Amino acid sequence: MIIGVNKKDDMNKSENITIYGIRLLAIKQVLNRLLDDGYFDCHKKEDAIYNKAIINLCISDSRASDEFMAGGNGFRFRNHKKDNKGKLVSVEAYLP
Repeated sequence: MIIGVNKKDDMNKSENITIYGIRLLAIKQVLNRLLDDGYFDCHKKEDAIYNKAIINLCISDSRASDEFMAGGNGFRFRNHKKDNKGKLVSVEAYLP
């Protein structure tokens, strides 16, 4: 049985329901782990920006999700963007 959509930008590509279920469960596990570890409880706006970058990477990349679930802290950051006042606006997380 085929169900689900693999990517946002590719609405015609479907995947097997078993694979879709596993992927959905993995994303839920990652988000629950993020909640348990306090990634959403930030005292500084800058911390929230870095945490959001890690969350986006974990959701979009299965290797990053696996690394995070294994307790790895090997995430690096690049493409730091700052506003006119010099405050951090966005950043991109990656795995080396």
